[in-house]
Amino acid sequence: MSFSRYNRFLQGMLLGACGFLFPGCAHAPFYPVGLWGVTTTNHLDTARLGGFNAVVGGPSADYLKHAAQLDLKVLAYPGTQAGEHFSAATVRQNVRQFDSSPALWAWYICDEPDLNGVSPTDVRNAHRFLKSAGAKKSTAIALSYGSDAAAYGDIANLTMLDRYPIGWAPLATFNQHLQMARLSVGPEKPLIAIIQAFDWTGYPLMTDKSKKRPPNAAEIKCMTYCALLQRATGIFYYTLQDNTWNIENHPDTWKALTNTVAEINSRLPLFQAKHLWWPIEIEYTDAAFSRNEVFQSAVGTALVRVSKGNEEVSAGDYFVAVNTTANKLGFSIHAPKQLPEFFGALGEPRAITSKGGWIHDKFEPYAVHVYGPLPPQF
Repeated sequence: MSFSRYNRFLQGMLLGACGFLFPGCAHAPFYPVGLWGVTTTNHLDTARLGGFNAVVGGPSADYLKHAAQLDLKVLAYPGTQAGEHFSAATVRQNVRQFDSSPALWAWYICDEPDLNGVSPTDVRNAHRFLKSAGAKKSTAIALSYGSDAAAYGDIANLTMLDRYPIGWAPLATFNQHLQMARLSVGPEKPLIAIIQAFDWTGYPLMTDKSKKRPPNAAEIKCMTYCALLQRATGIFYYTLQDNTWNIENHPDTWKALTNTVAEINSRLPLFQAKHLWWPIEIEYTDAAFSRNEVFQSAVGTALVRVSKGNEEVSAGDYFVAVNTTANKLGFSIHAPKQLPEFFGALGEPRAITSKGGWIHDKFEPYAVHVYGPLPPQF
């Protein structure tokens, strides 16, 4: 590397797995693990070396050609955004020139329309215009508020949700807003999480600069597994560079990010697994810590079924448990059927024991535990 050094209602609503195919691809589902702020061909090399398979940038002929050589998919700006300054001529030119590129994954037609006062009608008109101009690739928008997916979530082919809480809000708000977005768009539509990998120093959001910092390794991993809990069909990280932020100047953040990306890639069957419903029963050692700052269960959970595994993740059922708080917790969860007496925790050198169908465990702040694989009859 060349750097200078949940709850029942939700489960009932979301039976089945979410996934989407790369447009025109008849193979296995494409799960984008992307990086924002990739503006140059040198940055493309950086993204590929970091383990990413998708980027946001371009389009230009050189950029798309280099991305194709690196087997990177590009979420590209069409040269204009939905709203009053939307340029039909620019869209026609870029669609005609670049839509057929094998590297082009989707067109990014509006950034945070709910935050920037761009109406759903304007976003819909932009989407329709791209399609009428001959765009065969998908369209995408990113929302800032999960609740706004009710107004915008049926417009573009791909709905994305960004929520960057570190430095001004509880991390739990990320999981909360992604959950609201998923409930709004429904269980089948693509929903892509955009996760914070920067600090707010260059932005006027907060006046208290002492709190501005990038997320640490535990927080990046926690938000990544929150995306799994909410059936995200892809994950992007913001950002390589923007404003005064440049991740090259933050080697600890880059290391934390690329370690998490490596984990996604090695555990991809888990992120694409089918989510199962079960009657959740959770207990906490200390009831005072049973809720996070947005009054969800402090530990978010999912039961997923991996049909086809890989070297890291065997086929079978897994419990995924994510501490969404900065507290140390004692936590117990009850399985719907009898558990074996001993089973593993993915990536951890220890055996988990169960008593009377209950898993008992301890969580460090923002910790993630994945229990399994559990036997097929589970």
